[in-house]
Amino acid sequence: MKERSVPSDGLRQPRPRPRVLALAALLCGCRGEAESVADRFVSYYFVEISQDKALPLASGVAREKLREELRLVASVRRGGYTPSQARGSVSVSRGRSRVEGDHVRVEYDLIIGAGEAESRRHVLVVVRREGASPRPRGRAGGWRVSNFQVTDLTPGARQPSR
Repeated sequence: MKERSVPSDGLRQPRPRPRVLALAALLCGCRGEAESVADRFVSYYFVEISQDKALPLASGVAREKLREELRLVASVRRGGYTPSQARGSVSVSRGRSRVEGDHVRVEYDLIIGAGEAESRRHVLVVVRREGASPRPRGRAGGWRVSNFQVTDLTPGARQPSR
């Protein structure tokens, strides 16, 4: 029979768990919180057509894009045209998400209908954890949308030049 050595304190030392398991658990938690922020952003921005509601979830480039859009629509909204008047039907389907370093990329496919017209969009939302500060009330651990990209998949749609 094979003998095992027991430390002098009489307690068995736990086997070290593979670091891969710990990393996977960490990434799954991050991905869930990041996806939640991305889902809310897509809901506010595309479904409710409310840059104002999406703004607190954004930082960096995404925040600047939203501010620019708000600046561009300010005169129209002052004239009484509201986001709810622009709203059509929006079907959102979350695609894949992947962790890449300190950020999570989440993809969505949207079908937007307004009257008889229908358009299709592919949206990439990049979510990044900002700082190590504790969670403010109602916010998901410092995750913010740092950028987003919209590609029009409607047949015949022109894509913006880069």
